[in-house]
This record gives sequence, structure tokens and C-alpha cells, in this order.
Amino acid sequence: MQHRKPFDLQWLLIAYNAAQVLSSLALCIQPLFLGGVGLLFSISCNDAPVVDTDLQLTIWKGTWWYLVLKLVELLDTVFFVLRKKQNQVSFLHVYHHTIMAVFTWGYLKYLP
Repeated sequence: MQHRKPFDLQWLLIAYNAAQVLSSLALCIQPLFLGGVGLLFSISCNDAPVVDTDLQLTIWKGTWWYLVLKLVELLDTVFFVLRKKQNQVSFLHVYHHTIMAVFTWGYLKYLP
């Protein structure tokens, strides 16, 4: 790979980034339409209110989609390598993307 030219991924990256932005925006806006933010979280130290099971299922699905997005974001590193942008593949970059995926999986596995 050392003597090969870097891949030209400009259009793939534009499509990838647009899909990531739209997917993340959809995940951020969804709770506003459900009205679930006020039902799930309380400002005071009282117990959390009882939540509708349909709302819980929707939140569960949203969390799974979040995990899928975190796994897809691991492609960032692959794109850097294919474009021979090794200076952008730092320890912090790899650590961040790995930890986000692992912690999201752990949340889905052990917390709810």
C-alpha cells in the first residue's frame, strides 16, 4: 500500500457525511415529537414517572439506531487510511470512536 496512490473518495465522503448528519438529526428530533423528554426525566430528585411501554419501546429502538450509527462512524478511520491521511488517525480519534461504540453497547446490554 505504501507505493499506491490514495483513493479519491470525495463523492463517497459527501454522501457518507450527509447520511450521518441526517441520521443524527433524526435521532435528536425524534424525542421532541414524542414528548418523551418531560416524561422520562425530572428536574427534582423524585422517582422517575411511570412511562408508557410504547414510549419505552420507541426509546429502545432509538438507542439501537444510535449504536448502529456509532458502528458506522468507525468507517471514518477506514476512510482516513484509504485516503492516506495517517496524521488524522490519532490515538484520540480511534479511542473516541471505539469507546462510544463499546459504551453504547454496554448501555443496551446492561442498563435498561
